[in-house]
Amino acid sequence: MKIQKKRDARIDILRATAILCIILAHSIPNGIIFQIRNFDVTLMVFLMGASFFLSNKGKTIKYFDYVIKRFNRLVVPTWKFLIFFFGVFYLFSLFLNDEFYFSAKEIITSFTLISGIGYVWVIKVFFIVALVSPLILYISKRIESNSLFFLILLLFYAIYALLLFVNHSFSEGYIQKLFENFLVEPFGYILVATFGIRLFNLKKKDLIYLSGAFLIIFLVLMVYHNYAPIQDFKYPPTFYYQSYGLFFSFFLFYFLSNNRVMELFNKKSIIFLSKYSLDLYFCHIIPIYIIVLYSDYFPIINVNFITRFLFLLIGGLIILVLKNGFLKLIKLMKVTGKNQNF
Repeated sequence: MKIQKKRDARIDILRATAILCIILAHSIPNGIIFQIRNFDVTLMVFLMGASFFLSNKGKTIKYFDYVIKRFNRLVVPTWKFLIFFFGVFYLFSLFLNDEFYFSAKEIITSFTLISGIGYVWVIKVFFIVALVSPLILYISKRIESNSLFFLILLLFYAIYALLLFVNHSFSEGYIQKLFENFLVEPFGYILVATFGIRLFNLKKKDLIYLSGAFLIIFLVLMVYHNYAPIQDFKYPPTFYYQSYGLFFSFFLFYFLSNNRVMELFNKKSIIFLSKYSLDLYFCHIIPIYIIVLYSDYFPIINVNFITRFLFLLIGGLIILVLKNGFLKLIKLMKVTGKNQNF
């Protein structure tokens, strides 16, 4: 999620697109728009793989140090956000003389990144994908042929199909939840990140071929599933859901490879959204729950998905800017204090 020194502007633009589509999804748009934007999470994980490749090619990865950095980058900020989130709504409940809105179980499961308040499950996926990315990069470096690489990847998709079958065969319970949340679901997104890690080994014509192949797979599966909503196949991500997201991922990356197109979208605002995409993701959760819990106080916000989207985006950005300003103030006070001591 972090902007790297060796940054590709296409990744910035697509990451900004992904986070805007995720916020759009949470504004509950109408059916058609809700289905169209269903490439967002797949695109985000795809870009994780691409960014990982750019930031680590030619480097020796010290795995333990790398894991600690990823943990501090993904999990720790999530826990800090959850502490802030529950603290804010606890104060709101006191001010409004309401019972606290969340049970102990919801709080605990939120910190485990399984369920709870929702929305934070994706951080668990990002972290597990990050744990496996060095191995994928190691293998990718040693396989020069794209055909051989994707053939091996196809074999792993066969393993994933088996995992999906086993997961559906499980009776619902504690073991099934662990199996799905920490093996099946992350495995599906690891495969998506693998395409991102291999992205810069591909020529422009390869991008078109892969985009077309995934479009055909998606259309076949759409007919097979009797035009069922893509969203229904997201948890865990099946081939129907993934093929749609990978089609858009490859197509949009190809589309942005045109210099004239790049000039249209390569703006400071886009880079800002990309750089702070993870922080904005956290920040927009608070406006979501303001709508869920207090929409009766602000009926104009809940008129339609456009007003909800603007509220989530603008509210999230305001919280993000306030947070960044607060952190800069703390940093300035520390520096001033050290200078005074000196």
